[in-house]
Amino acid sequence: MGLDTIPDALSDLVSSYDYVRVDDWFYEPVIEGTGPKHLPVELGAALLDDSIRPFDPARIELSITNTGKGKIGVFSGAPGPFGILRAESEDGRLTLWSDAYAESDHVHTTGRSVSGANDIGIVTELDPGEIRTAVYEIGRWGLAPGTYLVDDSVGIERYVTDEDGESAVESRTFPYELRIEIG
Repeated sequence: MGLDTIPDALSDLVSSYDYVRVDDWFYEPVIEGTGPKHLPVELGAALLDDSIRPFDPARIELSITNTGKGKIGVFSGAPGPFGILRAESEDGRLTLWSDAYAESDHVHTTGRSVSGANDIGIVTELDPGEIRTAVYEIGRWGLAPGTYLVDDSVGIERYVTDEDGESAVESRTFPYELRIEIG
């Protein structure tokens, strides 16, 4: 059983409490389903270059598709739909470059480096079947061989109508990993 099939009894039990106490801290109990049933999105990644020479950057296109029947919002940092991407490796951390950083009013750049960003959230709306993409570069100045991991998430907002006919927003977190192998 995955989290995309939450038993009704468990959901009812958790929703019957306003809060829980753990080690003198109080938390709101929530169970989030993840998976295709709960999140009508598909994430894709593609290498845009057929071959890469030493000290040439690799260009990666990330895409997010609304696979549902209604409009959704993708919540991220600036610029949408994915924000600023950072990769971790054994040698440290690096920022993947996107020209969208320089074009954004919320990201501060110096040359091809991010020097700061406004701490805001951006919602990128997608109609059913719509795809949004962003292109990122890694390795403009060469990279040591190894594995570089982007471990991030976006929020997914679905616009729904509740039992009383009122409009509501359901929000879920959509975690993703992008693993880049440099040989």
